[in-house]
Amino acid sequence: MKGAGDMKKVFVRILAATLAAAIFIGVTVSCAEGSQKTAATETEAETTVAETTTILDTLPKVDLKGLTVRALARKNSWWQLTEISATELNGEVINDAIYNRNLKLESTCNIKFLTEHVDSVGNTIRALIMANDSTYDFILANMNESATLAGDGMLINLYSIPTLDMSNPAWDQNANEYFSIAGKLYYGVSDISLGKNEAIWCYMFNKRLIKDFALDDPYQLVREGKWTFDVSHQMMTVATADLNGDGKITADADRYGLATHEVNYYALLIAGGEPLARAGSEGVPVITAGSDRFISVYDKIVLLFTQNDMTLIEYEGKAFMAGRALLCGQVLACVRLFRPMEDDFGIIPLPKYDELQKQYYSYVIPYDIFSASVPVTANDLEVSGYVLQALAILSDYYITPAYYDITITGKGLRDEESAEMLDIILDSTVYDLARMYDWGAVASSIVANMMSGKDFMSFYKKREKAANSALQKTVDAFISSAT
Repeated sequence: MKGAGDMKKVFVRILAATLAAAIFIGVTVSCAEGSQKTAATETEAETTVAETTTILDTLPKVDLKGLTVRALARKNSWWQLTEISATELNGEVINDAIYNRNLKLESTCNIKFLTEHVDSVGNTIRALIMANDSTYDFILANMNESATLAGDGMLINLYSIPTLDMSNPAWDQNANEYFSIAGKLYYGVSDISLGKNEAIWCYMFNKRLIKDFALDDPYQLVREGKWTFDVSHQMMTVATADLNGDGKITADADRYGLATHEVNYYALLIAGGEPLARAGSEGVPVITAGSDRFISVYDKIVLLFTQNDMTLIEYEGKAFMAGRALLCGQVLACVRLFRPMEDDFGIIPLPKYDELQKQYYSYVIPYDIFSASVPVTANDLEVSGYVLQALAILSDYYITPAYYDITITGKGLRDEESAEMLDIILDSTVYDLARMYDWGAVASSIVANMMSGKDFMSFYKKREKAANSALQKTVDAFISSAT
């Protein structure tokens, strides 16, 4: 999978190249056979300059003779960075990285790269495909749009494009694994658009409140594998308080253990290691909801986190920013949006179900991921493949470090330990196909069931047949697709 491990390698490679250059310039080594040295140092010195490589070494070598290549992507939203072009350098880290990346793309492939940003990529490209309009060589639509387009036979199987290497580390290998069905892949995830990183669910914590209540260091809990549902609930219990003494906990006056969004309940299922569906045999997904462990995770979420006096459901994070919530469950984009917060905060992954769980898992909201696809109307698949490949590689080189910069050093995260946690979060992403395709409306209605405190099996039995039928239709569509 391509996660923070690969992102850190980018920095390692860049640092290695810098150090190698410094050593080459700053140190002169003279090696002459038979040269005389003092008795104390009479040795022959040998130096070996290690050859350094970067992701740029995997760029396709192609000359497209000044061809104009067009891409369709979504406009930035109020909270999410999704645009893939910049008109000029303006000193903003992401803007300038995008500008430089696209400039390098044009010179690398000898093309003119044009982009258009719209509110709905899915609706726009569908209308163009229906009209047999070949304006765009590739698109970046959100995953729900992409899933629908793929099911309707409007996208090209990326594995079938000879100039596109989806095994390159610039492509999220974790996403490839989740999204491949019956050996076909119609959407690739990379840092071409930052929508994926922005849409990863995480927890933030108020450092002042951790100190005031002498709570365990969340960073150390994560490192030791002890950051669990139970531990987070214990912390929430300590922090929750009726500050104004009116006998009730209210959003505008009191303190909560957790301020979050309804999505948090679904994210906790993922964090507990229980997505609704998993990859089955022969590359076909299987709905796994209803297993004994799934029900245990579900029940614990309902028991611990649906108590209104400790959990505040809000969308803007106002209580957390005001210092009236210990924890905040939100998308990673909020690290940028919470910059005005007076109290220092840290970032950590969502808790595990228990200490026996081997790793942390980070939910990526599918309708806010913007993946690369090639429409069936694209003029030349080889051209689309060359340019997408180069764009993904250049994004890994230019955009990924820039995103780390604005998140960690750009007044986002407030300490080095949060940078370590960001690595863990980005390296543990989970893409749930059941949420993307919403087979039998299980995924879209499960959160309401959890918040109402109802059990899972009675809820699921009413939807199980429809869910499996819808899943089979998806699989059949992939298998029978001619693209």
